[in-house]
Amino acid sequence: MRRTIQTIYCLTLLLYSTISYATLTIDLPTDIAKGPHNIVYIANTDHNAILQCVITNNGLSACQNFQVPNLIEPYNIVAIAPSSSDVAHPDQRRLYILKRNSNQLYSLLTNNDGRITNQSRLADFATSREIMSISSLSGNILHMERSNFTNDGITHFSIADSTRYGALAHCTLSFTSASVTNCSAVMSVSENNMSYTANLPQFHFNNNGMEIYGLGLTASTLSSTAVRRLIRADVGMEGDLSGFVDRNSAPSSNTITINNNAFSLLKNSERYLVSYDTVQEFSKTEVSTLGNLFPTEGFSSNNFIAPEVSNAVLKQIAHPSSLTGNTLSATEFALFTDDNQINKCTYLPQRQASEGIDARDAQFQCQNAIQHISIEDETGRALSSGTTINLTPENSDSSTVKHGHFIFRNLNYSTLSASELTNTFDTIPSEMRNIFSGTCLGINNIGDSPNIKQDFTEKVDTSSSSVTRNDICTLNYDLDNASSAITRGDNEPLILGFTVSNNGQSTDYNIKFTFNIEADSSPKITFRTTRRSPVRTNSLDLRAGDRGSIFVVNHASRNINASNLIFSLGSNSQGSEDFNRVFDPNSPCLVSGLILQAEASCELRYQVAVDHGALSLPLNLSSTHNNDPSNNISPLMVNIATAAQIVARNANGMMEDLAQIRFDLSTPKTIRLVNIGSAAVNNFSIHFENTPQDVQDLFTSMGRHSTCLTTSNLAPSSSSGTEGGSCTLMFTPNDSLSSSTANNYSISANNPDNIQALTINNVRITAHLTTSRLAILNSQNGPLSRIYQYANDQMQTVTITNNTGVTINDLTISPSRENAPQGTIISNPPSATNSNCYQLIQSETHALENGQSCTISFRIPAHTDRDYHSDTSFRISYGNGLHSRAFQAHLRGQSQLFLSATEDFYREDRPISISVVDSSVRFDLSNHTLMLFITNNSHQNLTLRSNDFIPTELKPFISQNACSSGTVLALGRRCRVSLLFDESVPHLGDYPLTLDAEESGLYTIPLRILSPSMDKIQVDNRGGYIMSVLYTKYYDNSDGNDEHCSGSNACFSQESTGNFSNPSSRTFNNVRHRELTMKIMTGKTKKLLSCRGGKARCTRATVNPSCYYYNSDEATDEANAQNLCLHLNPTAVHSQKGLR
Repeated sequence: MRRTIQTIYCLTLLLYSTISYATLTIDLPTDIAKGPHNIVYIANTDHNAILQCVITNNGLSACQNFQVPNLIEPYNIVAIAPSSSDVAHPDQRRLYILKRNSNQLYSLLTNNDGRITNQSRLADFATSREIMSISSLSGNILHMERSNFTNDGITHFSIADSTRYGALAHCTLSFTSASVTNCSAVMSVSENNMSYTANLPQFHFNNNGMEIYGLGLTASTLSSTAVRRLIRADVGMEGDLSGFVDRNSAPSSNTITINNNAFSLLKNSERYLVSYDTVQEFSKTEVSTLGNLFPTEGFSSNNFIAPEVSNAVLKQIAHPSSLTGNTLSATEFALFTDDNQINKCTYLPQRQASEGIDARDAQFQCQNAIQHISIEDETGRALSSGTTINLTPENSDSSTVKHGHFIFRNLNYSTLSASELTNTFDTIPSEMRNIFSGTCLGINNIGDSPNIKQDFTEKVDTSSSSVTRNDICTLNYDLDNASSAITRGDNEPLILGFTVSNNGQSTDYNIKFTFNIEADSSPKITFRTTRRSPVRTNSLDLRAGDRGSIFVVNHASRNINASNLIFSLGSNSQGSEDFNRVFDPNSPCLVSGLILQAEASCELRYQVAVDHGALSLPLNLSSTHNNDPSNNISPLMVNIATAAQIVARNANGMMEDLAQIRFDLSTPKTIRLVNIGSAAVNNFSIHFENTPQDVQDLFTSMGRHSTCLTTSNLAPSSSSGTEGGSCTLMFTPNDSLSSSTANNYSISANNPDNIQALTINNVRITAHLTTSRLAILNSQNGPLSRIYQYANDQMQTVTITNNTGVTINDLTISPSRENAPQGTIISNPPSATNSNCYQLIQSETHALENGQSCTISFRIPAHTDRDYHSDTSFRISYGNGLHSRAFQAHLRGQSQLFLSATEDFYREDRPISISVVDSSVRFDLSNHTLMLFITNNSHQNLTLRSNDFIPTELKPFISQNACSSGTVLALGRRCRVSLLFDESVPHLGDYPLTLDAEESGLYTIPLRILSPSMDKIQVDNRGGYIMSVLYTKYYDNSDGNDEHCSGSNACFSQESTGNFSNPSSRTFNNVRHRELTMKIMTGKTKKLLSCRGGKARCTRATVNPSCYYYNSDEATDEANAQNLCLHLNPTAVHSQKGLR
């Protein structure tokens, strides 16, 4: 065996990372350990990895390598389960992993179901790294294994030092923490009552853990060169051994010894098997009589066939049967370490051994344990490789079929590359090519040239049809596509499938086809989804409102008069009202006089009524001529499910569906979204796609409420044609918005399951002004909807500007001059350049000329009572009250502490400012740090009081606090509180920020922490290497069961795209402001800062790769976003300043 001697002095805490490889790498497998259920862990020693697999009746599948930096040469694995009293996570395991040629252990905690995941991690030991210090023994551990019978965590070790070889000891390995305790030597009692330390360089336990078998001596010492004896003993619950049998005192003729080159021992039923560290066959000895615990004859390779290898690790794993679920099975494995093979082995006695192979009477037969590909038929039934399918049009028994498909599926979390995969699909004779299709052949339509599948991507854990599945391929077959008679029997079957070859082993995964097809004997008309589809359609699954086509194909060698073909949907005959509510009566297949040519098709269009109820009926096709082959046609099952369908209609009660929605910046308008479908919609709402917030505000401003923006329950339409439930989209123009607001926008439904996907792309807001406008501006001439004024010497002015193009002669203000709240300045101040609006109204002309302005000013005197407050809506109307604009004035008597905020990007050298909107702070978790500033903008010094400015839940994240109770803020000065958020537990939600000073009142400003923004990014591999991209993903963990997160909280997680090569690309969503790490296999690592809509390209060779954002010349919004990312490129790329 290859050995590398190396000492590890410390184990550091490291996050576990999953590495995907082009192939399933097996490099010196040295141990296999049982986890919960059917999970096993394999020490992949020279790959510095743990190979995790699942045992099935056929071997191992769902295999995946897990590598960790600083996990070096894993050699033995023991899985420690929680105590029986721990019912919370009974399937979780703590793995203890022995480093080769050492006495050092790693510790690794799996997730709750016993699987290693991206969140698994190594743990450091709190005690000495030299865990073995028993009776002055401090050598390396040869082997470690745990009995299923001993108390929690008790594990046995075989140790070698300068004086003893294979000394047996046991320790307690903890599940709750990474610790090793209670170590002691294992003493045995021989027949003369003398105590000796058991020396077993090789040992293992039986399936129930109550017996131990080994090769060694129960003497005081054993050297590595000494002859060993076969030993068995009973195992106690505390790890002690008793009842040793080693034939030490028996006659020499019965003494069972074995040379020192013995490598591994396995007790297989009534026989013992031994492998060696030199190339030779296994040897065995057997128990002679039933009930005898020990054999009487020595080990021998005579009368026995076994593999001829060196350094084979023999192991038996007990596990639940994958067929029965609860029946316990035992699978024997042989890890051929020198050949990098993992084998499943079977012992065949004389009566089962193949005849004529050898004169010897039994076999120990091993074959590749790794199952790479599974085969399933269209019903999901698993098939063994080599299954024979008899293709014949006469369905005389269950073994004959005429159409169907098979799925070939990659069973492991690694790719099957073209270098290890071969296939036999190019052996299909020309006369059979039309029979077969599917993604295994790359044939989707009759007549396509084959594009045979050359490789498989890694196994995908999803059944979603929306996911592109490159880990599977389909092989379809249909005899109706045969163009001639075909006969091939069992002696010359057509074998189609794949062969996987790696590590010197080849495994076939194929189906054998036999044929008995006579000319013109099969049915000649079928239903197909497309004209050239090679696969027939047996059912049509629709929803109310669906539209589309199916095709009726004539496979006969002669024409058929389509007028003789009669369709019926259940008992609904062609042309009836119920038939026409599903199928278009003007479909080509239903046109009178149509001649359906040989090998041709006609189109049958379906257009299901939107209010159609649920049904499941056969679409029958028959012929009025008895000689027509269409009488043999199997019906097409038509299944219709109810569905909601949402349309846009005006609010005037008209039933017309709108193809587009148009709003004008000067005219209020209400649109209804109506359910005209046959199913109710619960929790219906819509959202705007890529629409600025100020445009969205047009549907929620001025107190008007668009019910479509909140959830509504929309009832179905009635069978009489009455429309169902509806919600409103209310548009209120804002005169302060510029004409640049005019644009096309989109709205989409937050789709429940039973609604047809709704996206209205043509929502047009026009800048054409059909009525007059009035602008309300703040002191900086910006649009204004509300002001806040507090007791100080400063004054705020609101400006009303006439942009109507005509003179306004009937301007009115509500509240009136007499009812205006305290703090409203009624008389125009001497320094103002515009007239006071109240004075203007009471003037003789009371006219506001086009382009002129008037003002309303506010100032709260400093001596005003601190408890004074007023919240008033000021409305300015004109045009006999038909047109009006309004703003809110919030007036307060207390001195003011102003709050502002800055949020840092994840990289601290990229700060940006955020505003406190409507006296609230909104913080996006795609940023890293939130800095809050309290500023004294009052007329006096302010003394802060109370330490509750930051709520209790967020206090652990305070990294700096200069605003503690007692802090005195002079005029115009400010203090800062910084929050550095721990991303392991995102604290989403609303929190109160409490501002309080001795000279002012207490008031609260809400802080809302929002989920992070995401950037959609594409990375192209255009270099001469294999690469992957590490990026940051956010999981909201809405159900509290997301395996990426701990507990019920949301979390961030570093993800990998997996490896991909030139010219492949990967598209993913990355948390905004986070870095992307491009990992070039065996090359340098490159990084870019995340950018929304960015497209990056990696080029050049491995030794000097280059990764950069590239531009697009397309005139689209997406392309513009892509081009904005160029400034983040490294300096060497396009001379752009950016990240390294």
